[in-house]
Amino acid sequence: MIKTIRNHVPLVLICIFLFLFALSNVVTYNDKIITTVPLPNGLLDLCGIFRASSRMFYPVYYLILIGGEYFLWTFKKHLAKTKIYGILILVVYVQLFDLKACVYQKHADMLESTLSTNIFDDEILQAAADGSKVLLADEMAVDIRRTVVWALKNDMACYPTVANSGTYEKSAEFTSANLARIKSSGDIGDFVIVITNLEILEKYNSFPQIAFYQYDNIYYIFKSGTGGYDKKVLPIIE
Repeated sequence: MIKTIRNHVPLVLICIFLFLFALSNVVTYNDKIITTVPLPNGLLDLCGIFRASSRMFYPVYYLILIGGEYFLWTFKKHLAKTKIYGILILVVYVQLFDLKACVYQKHADMLESTLSTNIFDDEILQAAADGSKVLLADEMAVDIRRTVVWALKNDMACYPTVANSGTYEKSAEFTSANLARIKSSGDIGDFVIVITNLEILEKYNSFPQIAFYQYDNIYYIFKSGTGGYDKKVLPIIE
């Protein structure tokens, strides 16, 4: 085992580095942040998507885990059985503790998706998509991934400004510029704007030729008459 490690020192060092980095520089306990280890912004931007989605964490983590188990098996003659069993039990406990919240969340998400309606079956949204080309988000406070998928499947351009991997400056500039233009002119054009903030929504209420529609706690704003719909026939926020 020692000889094998010596023959693969660069690989071992790379795996340890990636493991420690993927583990995150933010030390937390439940939902409380204990401390944050400062890292260069360039390094955070480069590896942000891997750290956020665990794409880098788990392969390296389990590679090291398998290596540790192989070490125990190789040197089992030199270790007491109680120590080996104790280490293995500790590893299993840590795995179960680590994955418990994830398993609960997955079950909750599956149940929610089963109970919720399908956004692609909504006639009004499909009609709105048929006459629109771009999706913009103004002050979003909830997950809009399903909305983005809906827009992309209807050949609409999307401009996310924030994601797990960081902030998209060009998208943010595009979004900000177009929202400012729409708010100053009162003309929404071929855009669909999604909002969750009612105070922001009120700012659009005085615009001529726009329609409001609410779906899954998200408010959709699009040009009045798109798909034959206008304010009067939609569930409007009065």
